[in-house]
Amino acid sequence: YHQPNDFYASFINLQLEQLNSALNKMDSHNANVLIVSGEPMSGKTFLINQFFNNNDRIEKKHIYPPKDLEFDNVENIIPSLYVDFDKEKNNLESLSSLPHGSVVVLDDFELWWRKSDKGFDKVNQWLDVFEKYSSDILFIVECNSFFLDLILKVSKIQDVLIQIVETPYFSGKQVEKVIAYKNKLANQIVNYKGVDISSKSFISNFFLYQILS
Repeated sequence: YHQPNDFYASFINLQLEQLNSALNKMDSHNANVLIVSGEPMSGKTFLINQFFNNNDRIEKKHIYPPKDLEFDNVENIIPSLYVDFDKEKNNLESLSSLPHGSVVVLDDFELWWRKSDKGFDKVNQWLDVFEKYSSDILFIVECNSFFLDLILKVSKIQDVLIQIVETPYFSGKQVEKVIAYKNKLANQIVNYKGVDISSKSFISNFFLYQILS
């Protein structure tokens, strides 16, 4: 589900423009953190991958949280966590080994807090890392919406933050297009309790339910 899809990509042009804007702002703003946030399965990884498809010359690495956080210093363990975008481990000596303008994606950033028995200790260490490399590396921090609200309230991430990009909420017309696309793939009309889900009444009720819930 993370593989780029031209149909879905047509709905995220605004978010892709925001990602490109953040990349261009890094040198002039002395800030280097871009947050990509949204609910689980809302397309965060797809959005990031699509951004890199459009900027394939960028040097990029993934860093996933380790299984446990039983270590003292985040920066010391970073080299062992590098993963190329083809999922291959790639041990570098340090972040300083990366060329200027590189992009490092921190997947599931909330786990650096959730797995820690010392609260925001590891997250705060990451903030120090961000500041240290503020003129060299763009960090794309991927996290859920709850953690985004939390980190904005209790940390100093605003000092290094360029932009927040949130996965899109679909408009009524976009939902119609999605349903029509799914119907075409299935080669049949999809119904819910006897109602054609591509009908305007179904879509209106769907959005009303979302608002009320």
